[in-house]
Amino acid sequence: MKHLLSLIFVGLVGIMSAQNPEEGGMTLDREAWEELRSERSYDSAQKNEPPKEKPKPDSDPVASPSFDIPSPVLYGIAILLALIALFFILKNALRPNKLKPERIEAESIEDAEENLPDVTLNKIHAEAVDSGDFKSALRIKFLMLLQVLIDEKLVLWKKRKTNEQFLYEIADQGQKFEFSQIVELYDKVWYGSGNITEVQYNLVSGQIDVMKSGLSND
Repeated sequence: MKHLLSLIFVGLVGIMSAQNPEEGGMTLDREAWEELRSERSYDSAQKNEPPKEKPKPDSDPVASPSFDIPSPVLYGIAILLALIALFFILKNALRPNKLKPERIEAESIEDAEENLPDVTLNKIHAEAVDSGDFKSALRIKFLMLLQVLIDEKLVLWKKRKTNEQFLYEIADQGQKFEFSQIVELYDKVWYGSGNITEVQYNLVSGQIDVMKSGLSND
């Protein structure tokens, strides 16, 4: 509205000046004219100037969800995991070793020969030595050696299997040779006529003890 009134005023002054050029009539002061003109030009420039776009706020990328866990919770999780690990360690440490089935005392040589993996021979061996029956004592001692070979899985137990069959099954050449020496002495004494002396018994029994000790330490 202001600009419109200014234009009307300028027009009227121009008309009036045209009508009374000589009288000088109502002349427009040059300063006022320049001021009005500059004001109009400024307003026109403002109107013609395309509106400035408002700066768009920087669009923040979609923030990833926060997974921050409070420190007390982290400590609790760490303690729980440590307790679980300790539980399994203690469980494995306290777990009893897999034992062989409990053996019972053999009542005789025949009982020992029938159930060798399942019996103990200490009782009947001690009885044979105490009674001076060194031949039976040697037989029992040889069965003790077979028990160790069976327990160490060096031979497979089978009733009525011969010494040569057991010897064939031993894979280690050193053990095979040692066992063959014992079998040779044992057969001579066991299958010989009559009883054997304590010296003969001790000779073979000593070699049996040496091999048993070596097998137990392997």
